[in-house]
Amino acid sequence: MTCRIALVLAVLYLTFSLIVALSWWLTTLEDLVPQALASVVYQVDKSDLAPLRLLHFLALAILAVWLVPRDWQGLPMPLMRAAIRCGENSLAIYCLGVLLALASQIALADISNGLAMQIALSLAGILLMIAAATLLNSIRIKPRQPRLI
Repeated sequence: MTCRIALVLAVLYLTFSLIVALSWWLTTLEDLVPQALASVVYQVDKSDLAPLRLLHFLALAILAVWLVPRDWQGLPMPLMRAAIRCGENSLAIYCLGVLLALASQIALADISNGLAMQIALSLAGILLMIAAATLLNSIRIKPRQPRLI
């Protein structure tokens, strides 16, 4: 029963946050967001982990757990395996992503800021992060197997 309550609360929160986000671009939705709440929500900065950002992440996680079954056939697919490997090494991949973002910004400023260059750098960054996660998984120390006498 508590799982359903958490799911309902997560969906309500995500729906409300979608309305807030859309109100930034659609003026017809501005009236749905109270001014007092708007002043709190619009001050959320991406550089820190604000409680609203954490709540949003938790709501997405609850929804993902509910939507994706444990034995989903898509999990063994190569793209999903790559995402899982990146998640298993999340701190290292995050740090690498920060460095790649800086390198990409420099490349965009010095070489080209065109759409093709942005797409190429994004794809290259994703591939580099997948390769790094795969390498980290392969060199991870595995537990010793008991010796047979």
